[in-house]
Amino acid sequence: MLKIILICVYRQTKQTVDFCTFLENLEITLNKIRRRTFEYIVMCGDFNIDFLGESNEKVLSINIINSFNLDITVKVPTRKTFK
Repeated sequence: MLKIILICVYRQTKQTVDFCTFLENLEITLNKIRRRTFEYIVMCGDFNIDFLGESNEKVLSINIINSFNLDITVKVPTRKTFK
């Protein structure tokens, strides 16, 4: 039997939620999960971060994700907003 955990993440837009608080909560959650034995960790959801552009939010998010040996597998936009 596989031990899999599914984490669903949603971050409100940057105008309504402090980004540092979001990252702290994400890190706390991942630390709790790391203490248990799972063969697979799947994290999905909406970070409301533009991963195509360059920003501190993108860099900090990737650093935390990578620090837990997780990989970002979505490489293309899942939604485009036209102005």
